[in-house]
Amino acid sequence: MKKLKIGSKVVGVIVRHEIFGFFVEVDQSPSIGLVELPHMIFKDRDKRIIPSDYPSIGSKALFEVLGFREITNEIWLKWEE
Repeated sequence: MKKLKIGSKVVGVIVRHEIFGFFVEVDQSPSIGLVELPHMIFKDRDKRIIPSDYPSIGSKALFEVLGFREITNEIWLKWEE
């Protein structure tokens, strides 16, 4: 996690969907990334976000690093549609 900096852009592969967000295997890091519902940005800001709106499992996407949770070895990420 030390290589990644807050605000940097990373590529990752979506590995799991949950009702509260989705998990990402982040390139350049052994840590797992987490995108929570409040950190998903859609062009239509009035749209209600549901799991079927998430990127497909196995697909790659670009994310912004928001922060780190050392205890669980997670990276908080933001995803824009």
